Amino acid sequence: MEKMGGAVRRMPVAARIGVGGGLWALGCLMASGCSGTSPGAGVGAEPPGGPMQNAPLQPPPGLVPAVPPGPATLREFSMNTPGGLHGAPEGLNFVIPDAALAQASAGPLSDASVGFTLTATAPSDAVVCTQPKAMAPSIGVSARLKVKAVQPGPQPFTGMSVELRARDDAGNLVSAAEGRYTVVKNIREAGDFTTVQATVPLPAGATRGEVCFRFPGATGVVEVDSLAIDGLRAEPTPMSGTSAVPTLPPPTKRFDLDEPGGGSGAPAGADFFIAKGTAGVTTHVGEIDGTHAAGFSLDVSQPGDALVCSHAFDVVGGATVWPQGGLRVRSVTADTRAFTGLSAEVRAYDQENVLVSPAEGAFVPLQVWKFPTPGPSGTPELGRFGKEITVPTGAVTAKICLRFAEATGGVDVDWLGVTQSSNAGASTPAQGGPRHPGPSASP
Repeated sequence: MEKMGGAVRRMPVAARIGVGGGLWALGCLMASGCSGTSPGAGVGAEPPGGPMQNAPLQPPPGLVPAVPPGPATLREFSMNTPGGLHGAPEGLNFVIPDAALAQASAGPLSDASVGFTLTATAPSDAVVCTQPKAMAPSIGVSARLKVKAVQPGPQPFTGMSVELRARDDAGNLVSAAEGRYTVVKNIREAGDFTTVQATVPLPAGATRGEVCFRFPGATGVVEVDSLAIDGLRAEPTPMSGTSAVPTLPPPTKRFDLDEPGGGSGAPAGADFFIAKGTAGVTTHVGEIDGTHAAGFSLDVSQPGDALVCSHAFDVVGGATVWPQGGLRVRSVTADTRAFTGLSAEVRAYDQENVLVSPAEGAFVPLQVWKFPTPGPSGTPELGRFGKEITVPTGAVTAKICLRFAEATGGVDVDWLGVTQSSNAGASTPAQGGPRHPGPSASP
């Protein structure tokens, strides 16, 4: 536990045992049982269609794993350090879709230790999760928690649940054999602080995941003052460059990001849209740090309404266009929902400048980044993105936009452009896309 002021701090059992050349619970894997293993550990049998269904994510173009994840390590999450999503401690995310049904907060707990509290006043999709991390084939989980109150439903999976949500390299959920999530511990009765420990195998095909706390089909209050995971791995090093990007024609229109002159201090070919009252947003126009490229940078430390869009270009409804650009995702913190992260999208408008939405949602999606984009050296590098799309029917103009959708992070953008087909209002082809060389240069 961690006492206020740091005077008293007891490490979780996993941390006290240590890795010792392998997973902390290796002995439990070799023996028939382990005195510290939760009797409730196992595979959850939650029926399909329950909370937190996630749409599949597509692997970001240009990101091909080149080096396997590093060796498994132990991580103890600090409940005293802020920096997580939506007010969570560092390394954690509070995902509360409806504040009328659930609340989550970080700070002092009932025994004067420090941690987080999740309160569910009605069954909902509210959850507290660690941020997605690469994992070994089997992980050890240790958490000290107190279920202050719980009102489960009649189904056996209801109550307060500690669970593993496993994912593949692209971020798609990998279900366990008997349910969507692997249950570390299910608690259906209130009690005092207790330490939950278990060794949990990842389902076949999973390479990463999150450890989560929630009340499936139940109401209640849980306090958590320590969490340790043994078996986290360093993220695999991806390669960046145009070779792995889908084949895209050269841009017929390029938006000037080299000079100032856009809205709200943006470069000449773009506009910044920062909603009034939005905090934690920093922008920069000019040379991109550590490169020979010019463009703009967007840093968001608090989720909010911050958007960067290119100037509008002419389109024809039903025509094919190829929006594209070059960027470097330096950091991103997002939760497990498919749409959260750094989002690149096209916004289309009719003759009255009213948004024209496609069938799949409000905007035409291009790509969502949930992880940084490091190059072969292991540090973030500029890389190209782009996608062939069909313009929504009725649209006459469109913009390429970037935003951190319910996420935080930092991105550098060195060029934006579009290839328009002959029936989409195409202009004279731009000369080579970006005006500067580099890994994100267009053909």
